[in-house]
Amino acid sequence: MANEFTYPTTVEMKEINAVLQPRLATNSPIFSHFPIVDVESDMLRWEQRDDYTGMQQIRGINGQPGIVQAVGSKAYLYQPGYYGEKRPIDEQEITRRAALAQVSMKPISIDDLVLDANRFLVHRETVLMEYILWTLVSTGTFSISKDSNVIHTDTYAIQTASAAVDWDAVATATPIADFRTVQALEEGKGVSFGAGATAYMNRTTFNKMLANTNSSDLAGKLSRIFTSGSAADQGDLSLINKIMAGGDLPQIAIYNEGYKAAGTGTFTKFLATDKIVVIGQRQAGEPLGEYRRTINANNDPVGPGSYSKVVDSAMAGNPNPVPRVINVERGHNGGPVIYYPSGVVVLSV
Repeated sequence: MANEFTYPTTVEMKEINAVLQPRLATNSPIFSHFPIVDVESDMLRWEQRDDYTGMQQIRGINGQPGIVQAVGSKAYLYQPGYYGEKRPIDEQEITRRAALAQVSMKPISIDDLVLDANRFLVHRETVLMEYILWTLVSTGTFSISKDSNVIHTDTYAIQTASAAVDWDAVATATPIADFRTVQALEEGKGVSFGAGATAYMNRTTFNKMLANTNSSDLAGKLSRIFTSGSAADQGDLSLINKIMAGGDLPQIAIYNEGYKAAGTGTFTKFLATDKIVVIGQRQAGEPLGEYRRTINANNDPVGPGSYSKVVDSAMAGNPNPVPRVINVERGHNGGPVIYYPSGVVVLSV
């Protein structure tokens, strides 16, 4: 009697991933502005309506209602990125597991190896989506390359602003005034950059804000609350946000996450230092866009969303391949869409 290997099937992996990826996505605030959705299309298509204009006309008693032209819109279409990779459970890993069960001759479970490989691939896919979204909202563009060739890219017309004084100049920098500059960019855009908006920055940038000693700006507002001490001593995110809310300015959110480069282990933050991404609040509270996963021929049945497979090199007609490899695979076709690019302001400080 020969040993047999047991592991989760492709169907079981799909069920696990339906829970796993949403949990991973909740760890990043970008997915609240760009939720992951599956669409029955092979392309990324969407329409962006023009801003509403004018006001209702007077009719007068017994008068005819005035005719209002329909709001125009712009249609957008671009090809999704085609992403995918596999994590092999190779002969060495399988051999080590088989040695542990050699005496009992019972089926050998490699569930943990397959599940760990799957978690790794889902994590990498989620990081890719997050990287694309943060790069897009912080620069207005994204590009994904392979072998030095750009494979997937797109650009959107987001808004930009610059600090009046570099925040490194703590005695003269004016962070409160800079956010008022951002606030003014809401006019005519159907979006608010007031207290309902969120300003995302990494911790280094936030610490520069805390270090402000300008009595005519943030430090002065803090000194009215505290009788002594510097802004750095008094620095408290909830306190800063209370001051921001009092001026109907965006709420500060520190996001210091990033990713480690494969091979080197170099850590790169999603949000660059001295770059603040302010995401405004739409009038109806709708998200600014989506990360869409389109139809993928690797799904069974063919449809939208990420595919997930467990492929064993051992099969009927070749039950003992050399070497034995079990591949865990994961991928998707997709990319970001932004309905309201004017709802984003990148503030350089």
